[in-house]
Amino acid sequence: MRVLRLLVLLVGLVLFGCSDSKDEKVAVTKFEEFYPQYNEYIAGWIEGELTRLSGVKGDLEERLAGAEDGERKALEEQLEEVGTDVARMEFRKNLGDYFAFKSIEDLPEGLNWEDGMDEAEIGDPARKRGGTFRYYWPNFPPTMRPFGTESNHSARNDLYDDLEIGLVGLHPETLGVTPAVAREWAVSEDKRTVYFRLDPDAKYNDGVKVEAVDVPFGIFLRVSDNVVTPYQKQYYREQFAQIAVYDEETLSITLANAKPLTPYFTNVAPAAKHFYKDYGPDYEERYQWKVPPTTGAYFVKDEDIVKGVSVTLTRAKDWWADDKKYYRNLYNPSRIRYTVVRDEPKAFELFKAGEIDFFRRLIQPDYWYEKSEEEVFFDGYIEKHEFYIKYPHIPWGLWLNTAQGLLGDRNVRLGLQHGMNMQRVIDVEFRGDYERLPQMSGGYGEFSDPELKAREFSVVKAREYFAKAGFTTVGGDGILETADGTR
Repeated sequence: MRVLRLLVLLVGLVLFGCSDSKDEKVAVTKFEEFYPQYNEYIAGWIEGELTRLSGVKGDLEERLAGAEDGERKALEEQLEEVGTDVARMEFRKNLGDYFAFKSIEDLPEGLNWEDGMDEAEIGDPARKRGGTFRYYWPNFPPTMRPFGTESNHSARNDLYDDLEIGLVGLHPETLGVTPAVAREWAVSEDKRTVYFRLDPDAKYNDGVKVEAVDVPFGIFLRVSDNVVTPYQKQYYREQFAQIAVYDEETLSITLANAKPLTPYFTNVAPAAKHFYKDYGPDYEERYQWKVPPTTGAYFVKDEDIVKGVSVTLTRAKDWWADDKKYYRNLYNPSRIRYTVVRDEPKAFELFKAGEIDFFRRLIQPDYWYEKSEEEVFFDGYIEKHEFYIKYPHIPWGLWLNTAQGLLGDRNVRLGLQHGMNMQRVIDVEFRGDYERLPQMSGGYGEFSDPELKAREFSVVKAREYFAKAGFTTVGGDGILETADGTR
């Protein structure tokens, strides 16, 4: 059975990258040559980790044998953690190759296949399709590449992350898993492996069919030394245990650790092999201003990249997911144009003049109140609406570096928490429009702990904790001091 159909060239040095060794490698730029060497590298890394962990375990056991009661618990916890790490590495060693190519007969029997079709539709059936949605970027992207040097810029969500469709999706209301590029999936009993069957309709937005091998191919692009992606190299090496291809529409992904909502953590977007046919050591330069086809509804034409000025996305005709239940009423503009406007006040003026269609910063109090007291608002050309969202927000707060000096004392940190009048900040700075969350990262449903609560503002409690930390004397300028004069 032929599952690898890659039109790529073998050139020069071969690179596969995560090795810490400085020895020269016989490197490849074509996937068929790359994956056996990467498999060998991962196997060697696992053996190295097992050797290292064995040494750590022996050291902990030796220390535990002569430990006092006060430190025994901490050593026992460390030993248990090392045991978990060893078990994970043993699991990976027994699993075999990182990139595996099998036959459909190798699929386990008795898999419980799911299709996620019992969730409610997401889009609005009354939607109107067409037109151009106009927004702005404060800066022009330093590259159009989705990965590699400088690719993690503020515009990548608009170009890729919010548009590209992976193997599965998450329903925004229920967090239930929904079909995407994969039409079905099955989770192993140990919650580590997810088996996927691709939707036979799935195509890139240039019309080329998606194949199962495109998923490991996409990982190859990111872990090869042809590209600088330190985070992704470490992530795929340590979080994924195996990517197996069974035929053109079937694959599986195994995680190093069992996780809740396993299909979400194995959700990888495929990469278009035909687009990366010239992938090699000069990738970052060669593909600097090229936008790859994706599984999403929009693509970028070469002529629609006006460097330093604007980028326009065009909706694909006959998009493969147009009639799919969870996508048929989404992605409605025919075009999306992002124009560079470096000055925020200027962007606000363009918004009021109707030159851009959305202004995110209206959420700020000065824009919501003082700067919106103008005729275009009074006359109804712009309407302000306020509503709560269900998605978790990035936490806003006061961050303390606990590695620094006095902040290493928990009593000092607790005193600071009780000494911060967050409600006054909300009432004065934010005009009372915000609410203090009970914890740093809430809104994740069953994954958020309802018992965690923010500490109240209390000068009395703050002084009590500072006193426990030794700060009992008030200096002449009101600063608390310890007996030795530490302020």
